[in-house]
Amino acid sequence: MKLKELTEAVAAACGMNPRAVNTVQVETFRLMRAALEKGERVTIPEFGVFTTKTTVGNDGEVGKKVVRFRAKSDEGGGKTEDEIGKKKRERREARKNKEESRTSAGDSTVSAAAPSPADTSEKK
Repeated sequence: MKLKELTEAVAAACGMNPRAVNTVQVETFRLMRAALEKGERVTIPEFGVFTTKTTVGNDGEVGKKVVRFRAKSDEGGGKTEDEIGKKKRERREARKNKEESRTSAGDSTVSAAAPSPADTSEKK
């Protein structure tokens, strides 16, 4: 699909003038390019992530900067940083809840750092 076809399809779907859609697209791509040139990551939720990487040059040649794209897949791979962070937070919260339920259920374990009552009486 070419940009003109995409522009016309978006304009038709949104009931907009194709020139207005094209203006938005041009500005969007300009901002994305500027961010990538600064080395920033560009994340588009439900689509994917754009990053840049500088390749190593051969025999002292200067490497070139390339743009990499990782598409978000439906199978769960290619997750965005927000999604990865969310999963980590969910796992951390689940562990915390599990530990809290153990202590509230009376499952008390003695910490290795805390001396038992028998140990303190022997040292006195």
